[in-house]
Amino acid sequence: NYLKQNWPILVEDIEKGTISEISMTDEATRAKLMKVIRPNPQRANELRKEFEKGFDDTIIRRIWPNMAVICTICNGIFAPFTKDIRTYAGDVPIDYLIYGASEGLFATADALESEKRLLIVNSCFYEFIPQDDETKICTIDELEPGKEYEIIITNQAGLYRYHCGDVIKVDSYMNECPYILFSYRKGHLLSVTGEKTTEDHMTAVVERIREKEA
Repeated sequence: NYLKQNWPILVEDIEKGTISEISMTDEATRAKLMKVIRPNPQRANELRKEFEKGFDDTIIRRIWPNMAVICTICNGIFAPFTKDIRTYAGDVPIDYLIYGASEGLFATADALESEKRLLIVNSCFYEFIPQDDETKICTIDELEPGKEYEIIITNQAGLYRYHCGDVIKVDSYMNECPYILFSYRKGHLLSVTGEKTTEDHMTAVVERIREKEA
């Protein structure tokens, strides 16, 4: 979307070897970059022709013909943006790759275009709090497909029974390893009258509004 709105200025920068104010670059960084940037009128002309044709589901292929895959996050609050990517990416495959945080890597996709990810069982020791009964704690073998759980981890870096704040949904099992989907961050609530509207609920509402307006 940024490219769609600002391509004339960006193309001019490529053509002239300049850095416009739209980049929000501080003067010291701009001075360093200007020493190595060179004009590229040929590339600028190629891009200008493609942008003038419009932004549709071929634009990624037209400006980056060797694009092989797009890596991104797809679940929870990121879901609407994944649909936006499709608007421009067309048939470029999407790899939803990994689900993790600074505390560790928790799960990985085992196929392109797959939104569910396999839990990485040797990354941490996992415990799970069912969101329909927070008095219980489950281990991997006790998870039920279709239910949501808050993740607790114990890892080799010293975190012991650490509440990540992430809530995941169990999709299914492959042998004894669960496929999971990220649902939302626990504690991100809109509570006007004590109803506890989650981040996931708000995302669903926004998505429905988008579909009605489309």
